[in-house]
Amino acid sequence: MAVGLDVGTSFLVAARQEDKEIKYTKQRDAFFSLEYSNESLGVLENLGVPYIRKKDQLVVVGEDALRFANIFKQNARRPLHKGVLSQIDIDAFGMLQVVIGSIIGKPKSENELVKYTIPAAPIDEEFNIDYHSKQIGNILKGLGFHGEPINEARCILLSELSDRKFTGMALSFGAGAVNIALSQYGIDNPALQFCIARSGDWVDKNAAQVYAGLTDTKVQSIKEKGVNILDPNPGVNPSNLEGSALIDYYARHGISVYYQALMDHVLKAMKFKFQKESLPEFSEPLTLVIAGGTSLAGNFVEVFKQKLTTANLGLEIGEVRHAKDPLYSVARGACIAAQLDEKKRTKDQ
Repeated sequence: MAVGLDVGTSFLVAARQEDKEIKYTKQRDAFFSLEYSNESLGVLENLGVPYIRKKDQLVVVGEDALRFANIFKQNARRPLHKGVLSQIDIDAFGMLQVVIGSIIGKPKSENELVKYTIPAAPIDEEFNIDYHSKQIGNILKGLGFHGEPINEARCILLSELSDRKFTGMALSFGAGAVNIALSQYGIDNPALQFCIARSGDWVDKNAAQVYAGLTDTKVQSIKEKGVNILDPNPGVNPSNLEGSALIDYYARHGISVYYQALMDHVLKAMKFKFQKESLPEFSEPLTLVIAGGTSLAGNFVEVFKQKLTTANLGLEIGEVRHAKDPLYSVARGACIAAQLDEKKRTKDQ
């Protein structure tokens, strides 16, 4: 038995092979603190909201954290920031332990293998991936598992490109960062794996600044309900709107603008990276796969393909496809990698 764990900034997803299919468990990677009172405790228990009592606070975790954050017009907190464990929030490690434990369950065997995802080194910022990776490993060890890291974008290659002999390019548009891997026959080449430290959260943060009354969490909630990048407010005249409807209008407009700005930045960074590297010679145009929750916006792949035609990456790109299940593709690839390692380990014994 083996498990794949996608340690995402916005969602954590565990993938485990059961019978002939992979089963997934997902939890939002968020929490929101309320001052303890008997009244607040009663509300949470009556609503069935998951929470943790911490001294003089009640900490709401998961999906409900966003709902409470929006009620109080504040931002939910997250254990991860830009794809790695937050080092500015003293509660981050403890909350991440809770979320991982809630989705991964108990090991099916002693020291069951978990392949957990980590980002590649960013090319536009600096942060400590080694610390992040070690802490995830420590959490899994404490839960009775044996954890091994795997590059996030490489998981997409394993999940989506078996029909191309695992040759191609994968882009994982998460909340905190965009992870990119270029692969030939599935060979693990860290020189061709990198990340760009802006993605869905960057869109939310900037869109929240276009109109008073918006927060990052509010924009995120609107975005996740569905926004078409090319037509964010179809048939809507803002002069006829007021209150929350007007706030939603400007949020969707800002989301559209900053989605396109994000794509421009990503393609520019990719071009810069590829110009510096000695790239493999490919015998045919590359298949490019896009995954991640940020890629779920309407017309995302179509807009990206259009921008790709003038990006001059120095690589010939053929098919551009969306992952079969963009939210679960990374976890599925991590599970496949864990299964392959377990089979090899069993064979070597």
